[in-house]
Amino acid sequence: MWPAGLTAEQYAVITAVAQTPWDLNIHFGQVDAPVHRPEVAGVVDIQIRPIVSVRIPMASAKILRDQLTQQIEVYEKANGPIKVGGVSLLDPQGESGASTE
Repeated sequence: MWPAGLTAEQYAVITAVAQTPWDLNIHFGQVDAPVHRPEVAGVVDIQIRPIVSVRIPMASAKILRDQLTQQIEVYEKANGPIKVGGVSLLDPQGESGASTE
């Protein structure tokens, strides 16, 4: 499926999506260590380091959506539901009480 010798690989934990009338832009990033600001109670600065952005036509985005859905279904069938949530980067102490599921 991939050309021989292709070695580019990145890992990202943050994604952001934007669109134009023609394309879907998927931005991938990594979260650097949060910095607590003692001068402002309860404020934590979150720095997101961009890793890569990928721009694809909308037809490809629709195919990618279907491929991702299929892969997630296979994974969950073998491993159980994927839980989305837990500690929020914006609310690390869980004080808001908001659910992210």
